[in-house]
Amino acid sequence: MRILAPQHPRPTRRGFTLLEVMIVVAIITILAALGTSSLRELIPRMRTRKVAHEFAQQVEFIRQQAILNNRESSLTVTDWDDAYADPGQDQRGAWNLAVGNRSLGSTTWDILPVDADVDGVDDMASEGSYDLQPGALQATPYVGLLQPVTQQILFTPRGMLANSVGELSTGGYLEFTFANKIAVGQGVDDFWVVRVYRGGMVRVEPGQGDYYQNDDGGTDDHSTVSSGSPSSGGGGSGSPQ
Repeated sequence: MRILAPQHPRPTRRGFTLLEVMIVVAIITILAALGTSSLRELIPRMRTRKVAHEFAQQVEFIRQQAILNNRESSLTVTDWDDAYADPGQDQRGAWNLAVGNRSLGSTTWDILPVDADVDGVDDMASEGSYDLQPGALQATPYVGLLQPVTQQILFTPRGMLANSVGELSTGGYLEFTFANKIAVGQGVDDFWVVRVYRGGMVRVEPGQGDYYQNDDGGTDDHSTVSSGSPSSGGGGSGSPQ
């Protein structure tokens, strides 16, 4: 006679209720909205920082060119953004890198790359021109270059600034400011500042205002630009002198 093992009823499988599904969907939607909002603010900030650092690298590069070629070199701002507080207007900002024909007092300038033939004709300028405007190779949405006090950075073959004392700030440097047009258009100071010192040192610093208080990236105590918007001017054009 076989004794059968007691049969235990199988537990019934319980699915999610409609209410539980709705709660999960609501949470995911809220998190996605928060993430999208933060991303929209972060991208323009990162683009502005990127352009400022690229500008600083180009300043260091043109300084090296002056030393290597034993000729003075320059970075000249040829256009700037006179509507940096209006994100509805296209961003502007352009500059070129050039090497002179003399160690001092150059009479002609060769926009990089340096031509093999020293004939006074700039045959190629593909590497030495930078432009932020839409359609340009380096176009960067919503990043504008403010009008600088001095439009040209000039280095001697010793790697030092050749700019006159009158062109420098009281701190002994040239300053170039890039704006996050979206943030500034909303009344928020969000700038990145490039400073070039007489000895050739280049520094990039955040110039964010009180919107980012307690933010290690640029607190109001460390801001290089005050809560008042930096002075601006009309767009301009020029070339190495």
